[in-house]
Amino acid sequence: MKSSAKSFLLIFLFLCFFNPLFGQTKNSLTILLDSWNNYQNTYSNNPAVSKTELIAFINSLEAFVKTDSYIIELNGEKSESAICIDKTLEHAQMALAALSISDYALYHKEYSKIDQNMNDFLILLLASESDLIMPFVELLTIISILFFIISFGGIFYIKNKRAAERLEVENQKEILITKIISQVQENERNRIARDLHDTVIQDTRTALLYARQLEQHEESSDAAEAAEKIRMLEERNMLNIRSIIRNLNPPEIESAEFEHLIKDFARNAQEMSGIDFKVYTQASDYLKMLSIEQKLHIYRIIQESVNNAIKHASPSEISIIVREEENKSDNKNSKSLVFIISDDGKGFDGDVSASESEEDKLTETGTHLGLRGMKSRALILGAELSIKSSQDWGTQIKLTIKITD
Repeated sequence: MKSSAKSFLLIFLFLCFFNPLFGQTKNSLTILLDSWNNYQNTYSNNPAVSKTELIAFINSLEAFVKTDSYIIELNGEKSESAICIDKTLEHAQMALAALSISDYALYHKEYSKIDQNMNDFLILLLASESDLIMPFVELLTIISILFFIISFGGIFYIKNKRAAERLEVENQKEILITKIISQVQENERNRIARDLHDTVIQDTRTALLYARQLEQHEESSDAAEAAEKIRMLEERNMLNIRSIIRNLNPPEIESAEFEHLIKDFARNAQEMSGIDFKVYTQASDYLKMLSIEQKLHIYRIIQESVNNAIKHASPSEISIIVREEENKSDNKNSKSLVFIISDDGKGFDGDVSASESEEDKLTETGTHLGLRGMKSRALILGAELSIKSSQDWGTQIKLTIKITD
């Protein structure tokens, strides 16, 4: 019984794992194994009635020998599997003869030899199938390894390419920011030069003229008048110089609360220009979260917006509003800090968000002063800058900074 179980297992392994790979070339072998399996089962149940299955098994052996599927000659000699089949056929015929004369002792003896030879045949068959399939397995292994290498290489290449693209984008941003900073610095130098020329230098020249008059009329009434004018000019010079210094370096930018800086700036601008200023700042914890660099860029944008209005729009009123706004376009409940600078002066017809064509258009018409610097600072802040203007109601500049908690 143990031998039968062993034979059944060997047949099962062959039929399940090896035979399907070879299709029709193994038909005779499959018939042989099926008849052997049927014969084994019948013999195990009742050896006396196994004659029919034994004859079918002998027929399948004879058919298999004729096909030479596994009966190949090696150096003029039969292979081990062929010898096993020959012995099996010989003992099967002797078993049939013993069964025909009801010699069951001899029949059982021959069956044992049949079983042994078939087991040896199946072991050799499995070994030969393994030899045949190994090159196929090795080929699949090589293909799998190559596929893995190519896939890994492709992934590595794509990652490196994306990293290089990100690095290139970052480099371009750094180059752009460097250019922006250089442009802003140059614009700031030009603005300082203009302010000094239009205020301090002009007042100093006038003061020198009055000084010459004072020298010529030391004892006349004109001398007292000239001295008074000189005093007024020098006081104005002091205010202008203080204003320029304050514009160059906003006081207490590092320590003061930002809303106080904005209110102080508006108050000073009102004193210098005579224009009415209105400031509204909503209490917001986000203002306290701003870094020194962010405060400075926002301050400069407000400063440039106000200076442009004073110099070119002739407004009667300028307002500065600071408030929080909900981001309606975002799914999350996020907010933005919004800074609005508006005036009721002489505006221009246009709506500028950030397009270069509009900026160039404004430059050509002479109404664009400092817009590039404001846009550059907004870019550094990662903020949105929009400019709306009309000849009917003036200009509004809106800076929107999204807040990330």
